Amino acid sequence: MSSKFVDQQTHKARAALDDAFSSATPDEAMLFELAGNNNWRRVIVALPLICHSSYRGGVEFLRDLLGLSVSMG
Repeated sequence: MSSKFVDQQTHKARAALDDAFSSATPDEAMLFELAGNNNWRRVIVALPLICHSSYRGGVEFLRDLLGLSVSMG
């Protein structure tokens, strides 16, 4: 692989990440919102990263412990 190819792929990856994380989600598309401080957001991020839970496990956590209904579709 040439350094030109690697640079092109790096640029594409950075552009895709910037696009994915910079766009705001419209309020209509939001499933639910957790009121409170950043501790709840940390819990949601920690489930897959620290506990290695699946999406289904995160949905089960929200349903059973927090009483939130989340659609799997």
